[in-house]
Amino acid sequence: GYAPTFERVETAEAMATALGGQKWDIVIADYVLPNFSVPAALDLLKRRGLALPFIIVSGAVGEETAVSAMKAGAHDFIAKSNLTRLIPAVERELREAEERRERQRAQRELLESEIRHRTLFENSSDAIVVCDMRGNIITANKATEKLSGYLTEELTKMNMSQITPAWSFTRARG
Repeated sequence: GYAPTFERVETAEAMATALGGQKWDIVIADYVLPNFSVPAALDLLKRRGLALPFIIVSGAVGEETAVSAMKAGAHDFIAKSNLTRLIPAVERELREAEERRERQRAQRELLESEIRHRTLFENSSDAIVVCDMRGNIITANKATEKLSGYLTEELTKMNMSQITPAWSFTRARG
């Protein structure tokens, strides 16, 4: 049910050219080629910052070598004697790659949101204090420091009940 677009490469240079020529979804590689190897291909992907699923298909590689390649970044190993596993492996790796991309996108958005909120918190002209359920101060912004006369480092050792009287504006400032 697939109509794949593919390009066969046998050298690092050819792979680099192919990777630069268009967007790819997956790499399927034979472990043993005369002028290229799986470790070199994995290294090329890493240097380019590409997180493509990488499946090794080989008939000449032992379990130890396959495990080593998986530790280096390959996602699956399929023996040529068991090619019935190829399509399910491709489908699984494409699905998992999409899930990884979605997690990375969500993490990036979360980080951007945290930066926006931190900027608003720090630059607000209103005093903002974050407390736990018992009123212990977790953090405060610069406006709180100005209003209370305490540094954030001091405030985080206090409870809200300790500083609210200080907000009567009778505290002397130095």
